[in-house]
Amino acid sequence: MFKPINLKKSTLVSLIMGLSINVTAANIPNNIQQNASSTIQLSSFEKGKKLWQQKHVGKKPYAVRSCTSCHGSDVTLMGKHIKTNKQIQPMAVSSNPKRFTKKAKVDKWFLRNCKWTMGRACTQQEKNDISHYLKNQ
Repeated sequence: MFKPINLKKSTLVSLIMGLSINVTAANIPNNIQQNASSTIQLSSFEKGKKLWQQKHVGKKPYAVRSCTSCHGSDVTLMGKHIKTNKQIQPMAVSSNPKRFTKKAKVDKWFLRNCKWTMGRACTQQEKNDISHYLKNQ
């Protein structure tokens, strides 16, 4: 016959909760799960947009900077570097399909531009959010 298993009350509650969460997730219709996924993406998009526009205090003569300082607010249009005056191709993938196609190039420019704009390297989450924003313009 079966021997009873001695479980702590907290372990038993955790086990039951874990089972009910799995059952609940399985019963959620696909359209609701997709909407939840879209909400997460929207959140990332909004965070990326906010980071893109956020102002940072840098060294003189370019004391206050943001990504928009060089790339502009409309990422579908050409930008212009505020220090060198060089033209910058649009950042939006819809206007410039070559954006975000080479990982090494993306990593290089994120490192350089984050340090220049924010005074530090971007976190991986910040890079993901900004990339998500630019890829969905």
